[in-house]
Amino acid sequence: MELRHLHYFLVVAEHLHFGRAAEELRMSQPPLTVAVKKLEQELGVQLFDRTTRSVSLTPAGRMYLDRIKPLLSDLDKANRELTEAGLGPRGRLNVGFVSSASYATMPSALRRFRELRPNVELVLNPLTTDEQIEKLLEGSLDLGILRDPTRVPGIELREIHSEPLVVALPAGHRLGNQDQIDASELADEDFVLFPYKYMSGFYSLVHSLFDGHTPPSNCGAGDPPGDHSRAGCCRAGSLNPASVGFPLPDARGLIPSFVGRAEDAALCRHGR
Repeated sequence: MELRHLHYFLVVAEHLHFGRAAEELRMSQPPLTVAVKKLEQELGVQLFDRTTRSVSLTPAGRMYLDRIKPLLSDLDKANRELTEAGLGPRGRLNVGFVSSASYATMPSALRRFRELRPNVELVLNPLTTDEQIEKLLEGSLDLGILRDPTRVPGIELREIHSEPLVVALPAGHRLGNQDQIDASELADEDFVLFPYKYMSGFYSLVHSLFDGHTPPSNCGAGDPPGDHSRAGCCRAGSLNPASVGFPLPDARGLIPSFVGRAEDAALCRHGR
C-alpha cells in the first residue's frame, strides 16, 4: 500500500468528485481513478459508490475515512516538526530597545540570536522604556530591553546588564580635569536629560543621586531623540551609561567615575 494512495482517497472523499479531486492534486483524472481502485483491491472493500452522476462513500469508506484522516494529519505534523528540528523554529519576534542598549547589549545579543535562531525574523523597535512598557502591555511587543523600569503587574523583569554612570562635560568646564566628581559639585548645573514622561525610571535614578543636594536643571526636555546628550553637551553637562562612549564635539569627554551610588541597571523584560 502506497502512502500517496491514502492521500488520494482522502482528497476524493472530501470532494466526492474525481474531477475536482484531480484538480486539487494537480493530476489527470484517469490515474487518480486507477489509484483509488488499486487501494480498494488491496483493502478488499469498496470505498466509493460511483454512478455517472455522483460519487459517495460506502459505509466501509466512511469508517476508513474516520480512521485515516487523523493518522494522515499526525503524519503531516510529524514531518513538519522534523523539518523544524533540522532547520530550527520559524516565526517573528518584535523586540523593543532603549538607544543606549545598542552600544553594549544589542550587538552581541543579536549575533548570538542569529546563530541560535536563524529562521526567526527579528523586528527591532527603538523605543524609550515607558513606551516599551506600554506596548508590551498592549501585546505589540514580545520582548523589551529597558533601562531602570518601574515594576508593573503583568511584566516580568530580568537584569541582563549593569554599568556605572559617567559625566559628560563641555570643554573647559571647571570640573573637566577631575577623575571623580561628587554630586554636590554638580548642584545647580544645567544637564541634558530625557524627560520624565519618556524615561521615568532613569530620570528618578539620576535625581536620587543628588539626595541632599539641589538636582541639576534639565535643559533637554522635549521629544526623545536617540542623541539627547550629544545634542546639548556643548552647552550643558550630561549623565550617561558608561557604554555610551560616543565622541562629543567640543567636549572634554567622559569622566570615568561619578559618585558611589551611580550604578545603573539595564533590564530585559518580556510581557507574557
